[in-house]
Amino acid sequence: VVTGADGKVLYSEELVNEAKAKRVEERAKEHPDWLGYLVTQEDEYAKLKELCAAAAVDGSVPPNVASIDIAIESLKLAEYLTPVLQAKLAA
Repeated sequence: VVTGADGKVLYSEELVNEAKAKRVEERAKEHPDWLGYLVTQEDEYAKLKELCAAAAVDGSVPPNVASIDIAIESLKLAEYLTPVLQAKLAA
């Protein structure tokens, strides 16, 4: 949930539907030491791991996966935007 300075909800989104929420709850009980986002995104992480492992075996680039160069540029963008957005939110 994202709220404005006045407390009004600007954006709200559920990360999991009802069926997935039940699975997440069950997996969280099975693995209480896991961080919440790891349980929530377990299926996506497994798919990503499979894509990257298969690409590593055959020497290709995994489809729809950001390269290290894209990751670096994303972090640069985040570093730039953080203080800019913090200042706008504080106003």
